Amino acid sequence: MESYEEKNPPDLTIEEVKQKLLYYDPKIDKSDIKFIYHGSNNVYLIKNEFILKIPDKNLLTIIGDRQIEKEVKILSELRNRLNILVPKPIYVSKNSDNHFYLYKNIPGVSLSRVYPKIPYKNKMTIAENLGNIITELHSLQDSFSELIRNLSLNKSSEQYFKSIQSLFTDVTQKILPILTQKQNNWVTNLFDTFFETQKVPIKLVTTHNDLDTSNILVNPKNNYKISGLIDFETFGLGDPILDLLFQKEGTDFHNSVLNHYSRTMNNNFYLRMNFHKKKTCLFYILTGIDYNLPKMKNAGIKLLDFFSKNEFS
Repeated sequence: MESYEEKNPPDLTIEEVKQKLLYYDPKIDKSDIKFIYHGSNNVYLIKNEFILKIPDKNLLTIIGDRQIEKEVKILSELRNRLNILVPKPIYVSKNSDNHFYLYKNIPGVSLSRVYPKIPYKNKMTIAENLGNIITELHSLQDSFSELIRNLSLNKSSEQYFKSIQSLFTDVTQKILPILTQKQNNWVTNLFDTFFETQKVPIKLVTTHNDLDTSNILVNPKNNYKISGLIDFETFGLGDPILDLLFQKEGTDFHNSVLNHYSRTMNNNFYLRMNFHKKKTCLFYILTGIDYNLPKMKNAGIKLLDFFSKNEFS
């Protein structure tokens, strides 16, 4: 299924983007600005050289500044600790009414945009390299402890479990009342199965937390080699499975990622994988409800309906 972000239009006009960028470049022209996608941020390519991230209008005055500040701090630390390119912010707006930041474009395109046409051999090479990169990312928690404390990202396995319980409370209060009985049963069973897996605590690691193919860059001019990772605003301590959800790219690709992931896979690995993959629809619905985004809410319900009718997808 095509993702919500891939279909979501920008909530800013090119003229509005231009006005924001005048703080940075008084000579900016509308022809220099190209829309890429719209998730929690509106993302644009500027002068074919820079990437611009502007928080969604609904998030701008609520968490926009905190989200940007957090990601910029994370990126400044990650650049020296990973053997893969991550964004390097070159300008961060300090204007409280005009939150955005710019980073130099990393060569390549999102894997999601070219995956169908990539030759099988190249896909397997990407999967192998991805497994190694994720292993490296998940091994950072010891050297990364100071930043984790500074950003209040530190949490125990018990706290993580409580956050899932809190999510279920939110889902029960806000989502279940608008679903059919069959959908209710599916959601409840999804959580019940996950809670059963937590009788043995899991070890949390440093995770990207949004590592799907849209946030993995590959270079078509270099045999689709992975050229970088982007979108680290949700980085923190989490279940390692959160970065290993590549089922929709096919069994061979997914298995190759897992086979080249060299950290120990914790208890009930595949049950937890199923939960984390499918709870995505609930975040779309909750965000749509909380921030009055009906298109996002409906996209989440559509995805939930797909999962509930295709249990093995």
